[in-house]
Amino acid sequence: MLRKLVIGAFGAIAVLFSTTAFAQGTAAEAKAMLEKAAAAVKANEAVALAMFIKGEGGFKDRDLYPFCFRSADGKAVASPPSVPAGTDVRTLKDATGKAFGPELYAAAQKPEGEITEVSYMFPRPGADKTPVPKVSFVTRVGDLGCGVGYYAQSSTMHRYVVFFKYGDNAVKAMTENPQNRAAQGAKVAESFGGKQEAIYFFPTGGAFDGMAIGEYPDDVTAEAIGLFLRATGNFPKIHTIPLINAEEFKEAMEKAKNVKSTYTPPTTTRQ
Repeated sequence: MLRKLVIGAFGAIAVLFSTTAFAQGTAAEAKAMLEKAAAAVKANEAVALAMFIKGEGGFKDRDLYPFCFRSADGKAVASPPSVPAGTDVRTLKDATGKAFGPELYAAAQKPEGEITEVSYMFPRPGADKTPVPKVSFVTRVGDLGCGVGYYAQSSTMHRYVVFFKYGDNAVKAMTENPQNRAAQGAKVAESFGGKQEAIYFFPTGGAFDGMAIGEYPDDVTAEAIGLFLRATGNFPKIHTIPLINAEEFKEAMEKAKNVKSTYTPPTTTRQ
């Protein structure tokens, strides 16, 4: 049963990371989409803009999407919902007050094919409207200025999965008063300066009742959350595991490869 639980739990983590937790485009992918978008605009501007707006033709990939505005007057012709069509991009400011709109517009005044990077704070697609660091590649394409941005990965936050087991008193209370505990979990994460990304429960029981995946500043904070939960008396068993993404795992493999050449395996021969 425990083996099935662990396999199922990490299977859920793998699915989550492929669709949500790491559903984030990279700088290289953003630039590739911009090149694809520029080619589409040159082939047929009207058709290309329609695809951009609808997110069709491969022009909506996770949090990557193209946006365009007229290079003459700065009016948006294909943009995210937060920037309505017709908005003069020169007026755009982010949550910190930075006027990034003029930078977008200036990028579209440069020679066609020249790509400019513009950094600013902007919310990701979806329900969460919290502004996060974003970098957009912008270039001139005919009479338009077009760009594709990617969201910068926070260098100060790390992901963890927290497996938890409810105590009998907690189970009794929740049975007598059924409730969605996801919102409470999110509040706990926020109180420690983190963010809960997802929470799953294991209906078959076993060593743990569920797991929560979230972002926290460091290992000490993650451990503090575990201590806090156990101190409530509702969680007799907590197990926290730090997570790394595919790129970080590749970096680990590279480091392992470099050290491997200096490693001498143990032998039965006396040295």
